[in-house]
Amino acid sequence: MARPPGKALRNKRVTEADKEQFLEGLRQGMTFSQAAEAACHPAITFSWHRRKYPEFAEAVDQAREIGSDKIEAEALKRGIEGVLKPIIGKVEPGIDGHLRDADGNPLYEIVYSDRLLEVLLKGRKPEYKDKPTVDITNQTLNVSLEDRSAALDAVARVLESAGVTLEAAEGDTNGSGASYKELPEP
Repeated sequence: MARPPGKALRNKRVTEADKEQFLEGLRQGMTFSQAAEAACHPAITFSWHRRKYPEFAEAVDQAREIGSDKIEAEALKRGIEGVLKPIIGKVEPGIDGHLRDADGNPLYEIVYSDRLLEVLLKGRKPEYKDKPTVDITNQTLNVSLEDRSAALDAVARVLESAGVTLEAAEGDTNGSGASYKELPEP
């Protein structure tokens, strides 16, 4: 699938065969750039075709979805079934290598990826997603940009119940930052 060694990327007319090779790369799970290189064109060429031709854009989206499913299936396999990893160790004094059993067969161990399963679960089930947290120790409030819109109301309620009120930071005209002040004890 990859471009033959020494074959340069070309900046000439894209043929239907080039487009199909690019789409096949995406179906195999390649990145946009990798698929473009496999089709011997710069990625920007296919980006242009994607913008100009809606039917090609749809084919690209479908190919990416197929490729993403393939990657997800491999991640599930690695997380649930595991993959074989050669056992490396001392085969002779001072020499590391592939360990073998008494019959000379290479030894392997099955390695699982808990992290891949964790990421897949977070993507599939909302209850596994990270919950935004707010730390108000030392009178500092930090909320990330992506969490801000979802969390500010809840943060304001928590702070208000603790006797703290939010107000716009000085010079902040669009609500992009916040400061707070403590209210006097009632």
